[in-house]
Amino acid sequence: DKSTKVILFDLKQTNLNESGVSESPSSGDTEVAAVSFQVHIPGLTISMIDNVSDSRPGREILLVSSDGWSIFFSQTREAYHEFEFKLSTFQIDNFIHAAEHPVLLHSPLVTEPFLHLSLVR
Repeated sequence: DKSTKVILFDLKQTNLNESGVSESPSSGDTEVAAVSFQVHIPGLTISMIDNVSDSRPGREILLVSSDGWSIFFSQTREAYHEFEFKLSTFQIDNFIHAAEHPVLLHSPLVTEPFLHLSLVR
């Protein structure tokens, strides 16, 4: 079901060593991120409805749909920032009667995402 929205938070128990760096209690590996989060949204659809008259029901004139949203952000104690955004598919449909271009923008299903933005500072 594409209407289901899930945000998953993973809270791991960590311990600080003498230098203030967090360590995983089970493995002893040093964690370098002070803050990080990741969000995945399976799909998002926005529909534009034309309500010209109150006597007639509205009609859909534009539909924007996208799948596979992924957002990642992390910041270390040394002020190193990383941001990544991915969008797998994107499509804009034109539902105006007798439109010359019923599909305004379409990204085919391929292994690479439609949009991949990565920023590191």
